[in-house]
Amino acid sequence: VLAGFADDPVAAQGRRSVSVTVKPGAYTGDVVLSPQSVTSINRASTVTVVGANGYFGNLTAGGTGEYTVTALVPTLGDATPGALTQNRLRAAGTAYPAEVRSIYLAVPDGALGPQATALLDRLRREVAGSTPYDTAAALVAFFRNPANFTYDTDLRNAPCDRLSTVECFATVRRGFCQYYATTMTVFLRELGIPARYVEGFLPGTRTNGVESVAYAS
Repeated sequence: VLAGFADDPVAAQGRRSVSVTVKPGAYTGDVVLSPQSVTSINRASTVTVVGANGYFGNLTAGGTGEYTVTALVPTLGDATPGALTQNRLRAAGTAYPAEVRSIYLAVPDGALGPQATALLDRLRREVAGSTPYDTAAALVAFFRNPANFTYDTDLRNAPCDRLSTVECFATVRRGFCQYYATTMTVFLRELGIPARYVEGFLPGTRTNGVESVAYAS
């Protein structure tokens, strides 16, 4: 699927190949569902990429019914040569390609209001680590701490008219997955760490190798 593009996962280290058959139920969208980076799909599909070198955007496929995808998923720990560990991630460096910096450090105008700016300043002082990995891990812990934010799917009464997602989240300190992900992406970029936003589904229940993932339209 991504052969010849910048995000071609075949050359990536610390990953293993898995194949999954997807059987859509209530879901009727055309976005291909897959764990991590797709290497192949047994259905005609269209990949959208970003930038001159082709960084992955999304993958869509027409038709209905089940399909099978093969993907590369991370291998973690010291048992497997080349697998990802905290130390390897810390040592990854910051020599980002120019196009990565151009695309994934960009922040939309108006994303940061006064509350988001104040929160970001606090994170610079209290949370930012010595490596991109440490900073990202610390941000995850900060956002997950219920003393800082509350997961809430109902923001109908939130005073967020004309506020960006990030400014709203920093103001009311509650929100759902898109609020967490958008804010972390923007904050990482402001901290000089290229980041991009990924959408997906929460894990479902797994029985005998079959995982049922709930979908709400």
